[in-house]
Amino acid sequence: MVKNLYNIKHFFSALRFYQWIKNFLIFLPLVLGGEMLNVLSFKKSVVVFFVFSLAASFIYLLNDMVDLEKDKRHPIKKTRPLASDKLPISIVKRGAFILGSIVLIFSFIFDVRIFFIISIYILLNLIYIFFLKNLFLIDVICLSFSYFLRILSGSIIANITLSKWIVLCVFLLAMFVGFNKRKKDLLLTNETNNPYFKYDVSFLNKIIYTISILVIASYFLYTIEPKVVNRIEGYNMLYTVPFVFYGIFRYLYIVDKKNLGSDPALIFIKDWKMQLNLLLWLIFCILFIYF
Repeated sequence: MVKNLYNIKHFFSALRFYQWIKNFLIFLPLVLGGEMLNVLSFKKSVVVFFVFSLAASFIYLLNDMVDLEKDKRHPIKKTRPLASDKLPISIVKRGAFILGSIVLIFSFIFDVRIFFIISIYILLNLIYIFFLKNLFLIDVICLSFSYFLRILSGSIIANITLSKWIVLCVFLLAMFVGFNKRKKDLLLTNETNNPYFKYDVSFLNKIIYTISILVIASYFLYTIEPKVVNRIEGYNMLYTVPFVFYGIFRYLYIVDKKNLGSDPALIFIKDWKMQLNLLLWLIFCILFIYF
């Protein structure tokens, strides 16, 4: 009995619930599209949020099994339940099969469009895990596309067409986070056979700074897009640009100067200033769009 409870505890830990915060992107179309108060759309978005979150946990389980030996040698990943031998791989295999089946069956019953997006998301991540993870630059671009699928699912289920600039901004932001993660992982490990050694810190810095500019520029273009200006009857969304500035520069500072690891979700959870900045951005967006 005690052993079963021990396994259950570590299995839930392997699902990485804290990573679910990435899936709040699903609600972005609702907020920016002015439909946040639409009860039906909100309920549907909540369902999609949990379906996507379970799909993400399914992928994490698969990734942990494939990268088991590498994770055991990683300074941070070696503490994960599977890599630290706290969780038997047989349980992970069964859990992943059940979880993946639930996600696909439920999404098909709920909405065929979401089923296709979830299927693409899973397929994309499977290709990434087995083939693209070690490909220079392609690895980060592939992961960034997963963020696009999140906001796409939110747009479809809420029947909202998002600005092309905000979609581009989210994609670039995902690349920004991804390349920063590669940089931190490169600095954390000394294994010369590690795929991240295909990168170079100096080169990564150039990419990161370039993408930083593009993120801010694409968000700025979103705030002055005619469709957005007409909807809120003015250029008030321009006042939210400083929050994007601060968020980008704060993240760069954390990666370079603070010992918070390379996981973007954990960085956000541990840094209250990032949380406050996001909250203020959200408040101002709601004020300008809904009032």
